Amino acid sequence: MLGGHGAAEYHALRLKPHINVNLIFMHALYTLLLTLLTPILLIRGRLKYGPGQSAPAQRLGLGVPGPQDLWIHAASVGEARAIAPLAKTWAQQYRVLVTTTTPTGAEQIRHLAPDCTHAYLPYDLPWAMRRWHQCIRPKALVLVETELWPNLIHQARCPVFLVNGRMSAKSESGYQRFAALTRPMLEKVQVLAQTTDHAKAFGRLGAADVQVMGNLKYDLDLLSKDASEKARKSLGNGPWIIAASTHATEETAILEACRDLPARLLLVPRHPQRFDEVARLIESHGLPVVRLSQGDAGDAKVVLGDQMGQLRSWYSQAQVVFVGGTLIEHGGQNPIEAAEQGCVLLAGPSRFNFAQVFEHLNRGALVDVDHASLKAGLQRALELDGQSNRHIVRQHQGASARIAQAIEQVLG
Repeated sequence: MLGGHGAAEYHALRLKPHINVNLIFMHALYTLLLTLLTPILLIRGRLKYGPGQSAPAQRLGLGVPGPQDLWIHAASVGEARAIAPLAKTWAQQYRVLVTTTTPTGAEQIRHLAPDCTHAYLPYDLPWAMRRWHQCIRPKALVLVETELWPNLIHQARCPVFLVNGRMSAKSESGYQRFAALTRPMLEKVQVLAQTTDHAKAFGRLGAADVQVMGNLKYDLDLLSKDASEKARKSLGNGPWIIAASTHATEETAILEACRDLPARLLLVPRHPQRFDEVARLIESHGLPVVRLSQGDAGDAKVVLGDQMGQLRSWYSQAQVVFVGGTLIEHGGQNPIEAAEQGCVLLAGPSRFNFAQVFEHLNRGALVDVDHASLKAGLQRALELDGQSNRHIVRQHQGASARIAQAIEQVLG
């Protein structure tokens, strides 16, 4: 019989091959399923974004950019906007590649960090990721928020950072379910987490190198006077309520709640492919459809914000902002840019995507609502001052400098 340390060593020797077999099996199963799904993903991308924006060649691992010092992956708009100021700064000294998975994310990078090279991330297939790493040869790979892809990380031959890292309870449960695949992946990643709670979650999932750096999304450049003035001319007199980054069914609730309020409403759907759908919804409420892509707001009571990249400048003209994705089980969109512009915030109960941010803003001008209390909440919000939200945002800034220092030590 083995006892004490001998027993522990014996069990460790027995478990190690078992864990490796699990990893090999889970990795092979993951790759097989993704390979089978790839034709469907290509068709879906073409239908969703159109033939000119679905980038099928790059998604299949072709069209690899040349060598780069730094490879950043930011999936879509939120991640792209968060990392763009750092990417822009790094591009002054290093060769920087930024990959995205959506055209809207690509548009943000091209606009906010024009000196960076942009490409679409291949599907997470081992041969595609191997080819890209061999051609790009980065000194560091930087992933933003939750962009953890097993083959992308496994093929890396450089330090891998996850910046602005966050892990919701729902996501943590999913990672634990596939721990044989996700734990070895996280062991290779240096996690720079937003908060202590997120850091603890990554630690429970197997990440060995975890630091708390704060939230990049608080570190906003000052909005230019030109952008603010352009928004003022486009929108005209208020008061304005902006329903920002809304999802299906939320626009209907907001339209009905704002019907008799002494304010104008700007509807800004989260996804551009829904612009026409929301235009028809406005028309079904007996209102003329006024689209900012086609001219100024004039004296319209309800206006459709159907232009990408303008939301922050529109916030500069708003008194109240409803945060989309909070009235449905989505988890909410980012409220920081609206808070930074001194807007009073209105949010439903679903906030898990930005739970810590909403906790911070609870000390400011934040009105809690649900479907039943939406109209009363809007009325109350119009009577409040949102300047306290701006102060809260400024108190939580500084993550960019800490993250830059950590990554630049690797870049040299």
